[in-house]
Amino acid sequence: MPTMTLCIGLPGSGKSFKAAKLAEKTNAKIFSTDDYWFLNDPTVYAFDFKKIKEAHRWNQERTEREMERGERDVIIDNTNLTNWERAVYLALAEEYGYDVDIAVSDAPWAFDPEECAARNTHGVPLSVIENMLRKMEAPEFYGILENA
Repeated sequence: MPTMTLCIGLPGSGKSFKAAKLAEKTNAKIFSTDDYWFLNDPTVYAFDFKKIKEAHRWNQERTEREMERGERDVIIDNTNLTNWERAVYLALAEEYGYDVDIAVSDAPWAFDPEECAARNTHGVPLSVIENMLRKMEAPEFYGILENA
């Protein structure tokens, strides 16, 4: 059965590094909403908060297209900090018969907002990362707390 791995972590916490390592091991395809911001120029990260919903929908749709084929494992490399952020991907996993694994950032600084702010490559400010950490929820799927 194919597997969906949901990466969970703050910007700068090492989650994309972890996703890349997992993809190397499993030959999974990585899906990240961040890719949307590189569509016009693969060398320039052109974030526009006004398009955040569009970017997430774009990533969800391309993930679903891959899952419809059912040929490979997928990795969702987004922050996925709250259960509502994970809900669309979990519904896709259920619909297409994917097992779900969790990959929480485990770098020594993964929950240190100052270090994450210094390390993140997209310029997310410390105040935003601190707010994200406050909102972070333990992953719950279908009423069962999963082992992170």
